[in-house]
Amino acid sequence: MLLANYLWCLFCLSFLDLAASTLTVQVSGLETTEGTVHAALYSTKSAYDEEEIDPTLGKVLSDLSGEACTLEWADLPYGTYVLAVFHDINNNGKLDTNVFGIPTEPYAFSNNPDVKWRRPRYGEVSFQMESLEVTLQVKLDRWSEK
Repeated sequence: MLLANYLWCLFCLSFLDLAASTLTVQVSGLETTEGTVHAALYSTKSAYDEEEIDPTLGKVLSDLSGEACTLEWADLPYGTYVLAVFHDINNNGKLDTNVFGIPTEPYAFSNNPDVKWRRPRYGEVSFQMESLEVTLQVKLDRWSEK
């Protein structure tokens, strides 16, 4: 009986490793179809706090049309994530800022936090991947519109 319980536990635990989900992000607020949309998905608090982007979790979308676009990540392990997105209008590969470090291109975070004078805290922008499919909606805004 003990062996049967042990095997049952192993069987159940094996599915935890297979728990993966798909994240779909609907991005609105594109001002133009020029440039690219860059997205970074942070899988840990320390990665977000230190702005360490995992290249396997980054996306760049260059085929823009209309005022919205959709990004998708497949096979994400269940867990807590943060999403950061910006519209690189001049296509120079970075989020442009002014001399004070204030972004001059539209940007957004998961949960669309209402912050302007500081970087959003992890708790304000983190979200859970706990089901097979998760959909987020973020709206790109300029700093002056926040």
